[in-house]
Amino acid sequence: MLVKPKEVNLEGETTDEAFKKRKEYGQIGAIASNLEKDGVEKLPAEMTDEELVERHEVLKFQLEELDAEAKIIREEFGDRLANEHLDAKIVGDFNVGKTTMVRFSDTPLEVAKEYGATKEVIDEPMLRKLYKAGTPIEGAKEITYVKITQSKAKDEETNE
Repeated sequence: MLVKPKEVNLEGETTDEAFKKRKEYGQIGAIASNLEKDGVEKLPAEMTDEELVERHEVLKFQLEELDAEAKIIREEFGDRLANEHLDAKIVGDFNVGKTTMVRFSDTPLEVAKEYGATKEVIDEPMLRKLYKAGTPIEGAKEITYVKITQSKAKDEETNE
């Protein structure tokens, strides 16, 4: 049974409004399904802070494992494409193909200047300092999000 939470989220929506929106998009069902599959009996709104952090860490670990598995699959497809002498192929409704990207992070600025390939860029650290000091900066946007990290004391405890 789904229980509606009653707080306000970071976007200023009441949790009831956010709940309705998530339910509309099918997210609540997906969350409930994942929790049930993992043997968790409560929705996030019913969990204590400690249970939420623990669940977050479990999910973070599972994501890392899934990312590693997805990387292995991409490498396997790379090998298969090479063995078949292909750059791409269609598998069901999916296009599977090699993509080449070029990075110039190791290119010296002088070399880029020789080709006329330089431009003026914003000094973000300077703008941050000015903004924090109270200077209004046109186009500046504040983004607020929740970050969950292990405390230094607990981190040091686990390293001993």
